[in-house]
Amino acid sequence: MPVVTGAAQLEGKNQGIGFALDLTARKHVEQALRQSEAYLAEAQRLTHTGSWAYNYVRGEYTYCSDEQFRLYGLDPGRGRLPELEETVSLYHPEDRERMLDLSDR
Repeated sequence: MPVVTGAAQLEGKNQGIGFALDLTARKHVEQALRQSEAYLAEAQRLTHTGSWAYNYVRGEYTYCSDEQFRLYGLDPGRGRLPELEETVSLYHPEDRERMLDLSDR
């Protein structure tokens, strides 16, 4: 939790209020999160597994790991998430209808 310290000086014409916010703990947590994400990405790369999140209400992917892009045969740096139809087209033809049914199109 950030630590807030403050001071006030209210004398005559010169009035002021100041504060300082110590974000050290937050920076440590952010650094740990980045390290954890890097470990996960490396584990996925080494095991050829990926992860993704799909919002069924909006009908779109909200996340795809770099390794998932590669498993789909897509460039992770392309700047956009895949469309459902795009990924379903990569499935075996006999599995496509079942996958679309699972996604509630």
